[in-house]
Amino acid sequence: MCVYSKFWVEWEKKNLAPYAVHSDDPWYTERFNSDSPEHHLDRHGSRSRYRTPFEIDKDRITNSTAFRRLEYKTQVFVTHEGDNYRTRLTHSLEVSEIARHIARSLRLNEHLVEAIALGHDLGHAPYGHEAEKAINNWLKNSDEKFNQNYCFCHNYHSVENVDYLEPGYDWDRRTDAERFGWGINLTKGVREGLLTHTGMGFRGHIHRNSTFDENFEAAVQQMMKDKNDLGLFFPGSLEAQVVRISDDLAQRIHDLEDGLRSRILNKNNIGAVIKEYFDALLSKKIFEYDETNTYLEHHLKQGSIRVPKIFIHQIVEMIGKSDKNLPAYFNYENKEIVEQMQNEINRKYKEDEEYRNKFELAANLAFVLHMWRSEEYLNAMKEEDQWLSKCRILKYLELLLGIIDNVKSDDNKKADNKKQELPSYIYIAFLRGLLLANIIEHSYWRIQMALDAGYQSTNYYDISKEIREHINDQTAENQVKPENQVNEKIFVIIAVVDGIIITEGDFFDYEARPNELHCFKFQGENGEANRQFRKFMNESYKEILETNGANLPVLVKNYAEEYRKLSKVIWLNKFEDPEITEYVKLVFDDNDKDKDTGEWIPLKQIKIYFTGYKEICPGVRTGNCKYINYPIQGCTGSCTFRKKGRYPDINRVIIYDNYAASLDYRLKKLIRERLHNGYRIARMNYMGNKIITALLELYYKNPRLMHERVWSRLRAYKPLGEDAVTNEIDNYIKKSIVEREKEPLPETVFDALKTCEANILCLIRRIIEHIAGMTDRFITNEYNRLNEAGREVEHHDETYFFS
Repeated sequence: MCVYSKFWVEWEKKNLAPYAVHSDDPWYTERFNSDSPEHHLDRHGSRSRYRTPFEIDKDRITNSTAFRRLEYKTQVFVTHEGDNYRTRLTHSLEVSEIARHIARSLRLNEHLVEAIALGHDLGHAPYGHEAEKAINNWLKNSDEKFNQNYCFCHNYHSVENVDYLEPGYDWDRRTDAERFGWGINLTKGVREGLLTHTGMGFRGHIHRNSTFDENFEAAVQQMMKDKNDLGLFFPGSLEAQVVRISDDLAQRIHDLEDGLRSRILNKNNIGAVIKEYFDALLSKKIFEYDETNTYLEHHLKQGSIRVPKIFIHQIVEMIGKSDKNLPAYFNYENKEIVEQMQNEINRKYKEDEEYRNKFELAANLAFVLHMWRSEEYLNAMKEEDQWLSKCRILKYLELLLGIIDNVKSDDNKKADNKKQELPSYIYIAFLRGLLLANIIEHSYWRIQMALDAGYQSTNYYDISKEIREHINDQTAENQVKPENQVNEKIFVIIAVVDGIIITEGDFFDYEARPNELHCFKFQGENGEANRQFRKFMNESYKEILETNGANLPVLVKNYAEEYRKLSKVIWLNKFEDPEITEYVKLVFDDNDKDKDTGEWIPLKQIKIYFTGYKEICPGVRTGNCKYINYPIQGCTGSCTFRKKGRYPDINRVIIYDNYAASLDYRLKKLIRERLHNGYRIARMNYMGNKIITALLELYYKNPRLMHERVWSRLRAYKPLGEDAVTNEIDNYIKKSIVEREKEPLPETVFDALKTCEANILCLIRRIIEHIAGMTDRFITNEYNRLNEAGREVEHHDETYFFS
């Protein structure tokens, strides 16, 4: 049997999480609305027989010229430094691998995640982030006024690439005159992910570089306005957030590996950071050790988490033993044995320092890995599952003990341990596994807490029995119901996730108000429910995003019959029985508070959208911050929040917890101080800065030095007036590609491009797009050709040559 796209759509409804983006989502599958008169010919983008819209996007990205050029663009080391260092292409592939792993674990849409991950760096210029700084420094130091209307951010340029700069795609049925320079027409879900994989280019975010002053943020504000016009929002879908955190993790890990390969870093540098991190973690006393309790406890704002001491004790006792000698199962209901074990643990913890250190390390690892397990939970587990839980922590504990031992001086090492020195790849594997597990488990925990504030104390084994009873009742009911009585239902849940909010004066309320859950129910026969759902999304969802959910009271009035407020949503995502995960419990606010009643709804009928993200810095999206005079003046940093030295960001859902974020920061600091500030990287950055700045100046003074095909991209330019100047550009744009190639760009068009501010901006953007599209090799050769005549034979402009 062939697997058609319709099969995948139905499969997603039954298997993906209710908060995942589905391949038939009316909002995220909408394609870029270009100005091409033949835009409607891209029916293949959403009606393929075999591929979903996001699979089509992934194929268009991997077949684009911008994607192929990533092979020769710098990640950390320039591409000619060596064949074994990462490039932008291999980096994108690694981000895709990590992102798919996270998405699969959270039951998100892998096809969407993969498309975003593969295309997220399409807009990078040669020589990495140094090119970004060089271009923006050139704009900032220019005497022209265009520097207040435009700056270069690679995420913004990635969207420009797929919207305008790519020449076409498979099954592109537009005419030759319309085809060149009109992009590859991707879906909104992918384009939003490309834009939001970093905070660059959004209001409230300036380059963290001392060479940029506050006023330069006006250009960033203008770019944010441009992006709002495209209907893209920050921080994007959960899939977009997965790619953002995957990008950070991939960078951290492969920068360490490249640093080791280059011999700039060594494993002792990394080991010292790991040891320093866990020393700091132990000093914080995350778990309180009380001899009278059978568990370790950590207090949270939403309650507390507990880990049985016996669980941690058994892990410590398993160190260095074979599988045959490992304890498989422990019955926590046997009070006599529990008391004996409790006394033994207290004695060892008090008298044996080595045991105490291992015990605390194991407990902290369980916390970072989100492997806390209550006694009731462990008792309900099968023997094999309980054993695997211990082995998972044991794996990391043994690696950590080996790393810490390696960091110590030889004088402090035992003779028998000297032979057990760990290879460098073990350090990388430890960090990658630890951080990846934290992202998955903490993100899942954040999602569940947003849907059910009492998630931490919920007994999910009792709920599973309730679901089983419901399934049996539904089976009996379906046997007596006539087949023609089919009433389709769709429940749309808007989950408003709030963040830090400002109070009176200059003080910030770090205690966010509780999350809100709003449910809209659509039902009908013969596809009526789906039509109502699509109408709701098309008419209302954009406004929900723009207002951070503030317009929901108005929507409630418009959809009074369909609306009900929820108190919580319960879904057993991790339960081992697949049938149990096919139902979601909706507990409404109008239910009896004393009884946890609710309705069990099939998973395929539930659609959850997280929205209402509040920027940590207030007013940065809407421009209402009282310290900023939009759009003339940028962020002054006058408020209490900015004085603390922190930068505005979003309260995202897919993210590290604070403790793992601390480890990530320490690794980032090591990479910056030892690798990025090293002489080899400094020389590469200097060379890239010099070449890019020189070419920007050269092209601006003499635009004719650029390839003729560069001017085909004037098609994306929209004149602001109907005067003789803009008409000169209009007349040139209206010519076909064939006509434009027959003669050079007329002098009158060049003059028009330099006449007014808007036209100058258009010229500057063409120059920057031309340079950003080059590879490391090509831009170096171009610099040599223009500055050292006769050094090389002229080549075709590989950046813009298409057959």
